[in-house]
Amino acid sequence: MESALSNGSLDVLVFGGDGRRLRARWAQACVTHIPSSRYGGNGSARRAVVRIHQGRPALVVLLVRWMGHPERDVIVRACRLAGIPVIAVPGGSASAVGLIAMHLAASTTAGAS
Repeated sequence: MESALSNGSLDVLVFGGDGRRLRARWAQACVTHIPSSRYGGNGSARRAVVRIHQGRPALVVLLVRWMGHPERDVIVRACRLAGIPVIAVPGGSASAVGLIAMHLAASTTAGAS
């Protein structure tokens, strides 16, 4: 189940880090960044879980280098329950940008066939 926004783009949620390098723009995706508690995101895991339970993101990307195990575990559990794919990125935001681009390319290719 891919969550499409009203403009047809996919909703991608990135959790962790500070989001400085997530400024890339994709025509086919709306990327929302939620900082982890390490970067001042008080209650941010709860906000992410609410979005996931609402079925809003088509993809969740976790910047695991910048979050604690409890935050990661609760988000992964919510994604599994909601049937939303989750990608754990061991690197930083630059790695996330590359993985989002690969996912979007695969989604576009799958949609065309």
